[in-house]
Amino acid sequence: MADTDAQAREELWPAYAVMRNRIGAERGWPPTSRAEFDREIAAGSGDPSGAAAARRVSLHGNRAGNRRSRQVGMGGGGG
Repeated sequence: MADTDAQAREELWPAYAVMRNRIGAERGWPPTSRAEFDREIAAGSGDPSGAAAARRVSLHGNRAGNRRSRQVGMGGGGG
């Protein structure tokens, strides 16, 4: 974990670019840029702090659990 959001972005960018460009090449997308990366980060969260990320993970986990429960319950079977 980085000490600041800016440091986290700096550390993530090189690996993100490699991954995004590999996937993009397979799909016919142009190479990414740092500006595109920064726009993606800005669009993804108004508060990129660790606490905000933890809330999103918790919320997603709760939604997934509820969805899974409904699917199992509607199937009439076990699980």
